[in-house]
Amino acid sequence: MDSKWNAFVADDTLFLHRSWTGNGIYELTFVAAGGGRRVGSGMVESDPERYKPSTAEFDCVMAELVISNIILGEDTPELRRRFAEVVQQRSGRADLPEDAIRHSALGIRIAREHDQ
Repeated sequence: MDSKWNAFVADDTLFLHRSWTGNGIYELTFVAAGGGRRVGSGMVESDPERYKPSTAEFDCVMAELVISNIILGEDTPELRRRFAEVVQQRSGRADLPEDAIRHSALGIRIAREHDQ
């Protein structure tokens, strides 16, 4: 099963839940900004039985990746690299491959030229 996230919107709030457990992890409220929308506030699940404690940097990058890569379908190489760096620092392992980190967290993989 590759789908790791379920997303839904109610009013101006985006809810991101882990697909396997149904646990709500992120709740992001959007506000008007310059003719578009931006995140005005966010909450992260803090119960360690529902979500492994993490850093604010990890959660910000993870939420941004879910929105960019999964919801909007954007390819964001710089954001993926930043996420890999955060995970490598958090784990203390610099040898973790970026593709494996992304797949583990997001459940998606980017096709390489030789895959097409």
